[in-house]
Amino acid sequence: MRILFVVTLLLAIRGAVAATIEPLRSAFPLKLADIRVRDPFIYADARTQTYLLYAQTGNRRENPQPGLGVDVYRSKDLENWSLPTLAFRRPEGFWGGEEIWAPEVHRVGDSFYLFVTFNGRECGHGTQILRADSPEGPFSLFSADACTPPQQTCLDGTPWVDADGTNWLVYCHEWVQVGDGRMLAVRMKPDWSARGRTDLTLHGVASGVGNAPHQQPAPRDKQLCHGRAVVVSHAGWPVADVVVQFWPGRLQLGGGDFTERADGRSVGASARPAVRARWRAQHDVPHF
Repeated sequence: MRILFVVTLLLAIRGAVAATIEPLRSAFPLKLADIRVRDPFIYADARTQTYLLYAQTGNRRENPQPGLGVDVYRSKDLENWSLPTLAFRRPEGFWGGEEIWAPEVHRVGDSFYLFVTFNGRECGHGTQILRADSPEGPFSLFSADACTPPQQTCLDGTPWVDADGTNWLVYCHEWVQVGDGRMLAVRMKPDWSARGRTDLTLHGVASGVGNAPHQQPAPRDKQLCHGRAVVVSHAGWPVADVVVQFWPGRLQLGGGDFTERADGRSVGASARPAVRARWRAQHDVPHF
């Protein structure tokens, strides 16, 4: 009798576990290896206990649609992921072209902001800021143009808010225009809708920190700044991937690259935790 009871209990437990697991499998059918993403960014949504991964729609393994917009994938464990859903659809008449790079989402106040780089400007790429009430979108335009300066080829914009409430858009001034790609920051209005009048050079890669003069664009097959903060591979394809992190007493400004070791590198640190502080170079300090 006891054996029958134990067997019945085990079968009941097995059925309950299967009933729990099966919906999870159907909701999160993708493994991490199934997802192809360049410049990945994950937002951890504390309200729903869900990880959100953003990618341009051309990265889909099935039915890729370059230029359509930005997708979001969901996960509970960073291993099993949902199918992508559209978080931003590029509208008709939008200035941005079909090249959609480095989308990332941040919560500021009660709103969520999508920072994403598009081609389509006279000088090349620029970073646009979009807004939504949810990190899953839908994100919509609330300013007519990119927030990076129009005369610059810019990419990989990311936000920072100083302790005094000043908003900054930190971005890369691309090496293809200036020869030695730079980390810059432009002051943003309180609602992130447009640029202010203040812009700063945080880090000039080839020439160290500060407002060094721009150089002429270098040939794509030339290896720039080898052994310095950012390395351009022999193929001539650097990766900016701007990251601003708070460390005790300072900010850390990070940039990535393609090198022989394919590692990430730290490129600068501030003297105090503010964008307008003095920055110094930290050459050849790998993060991973």
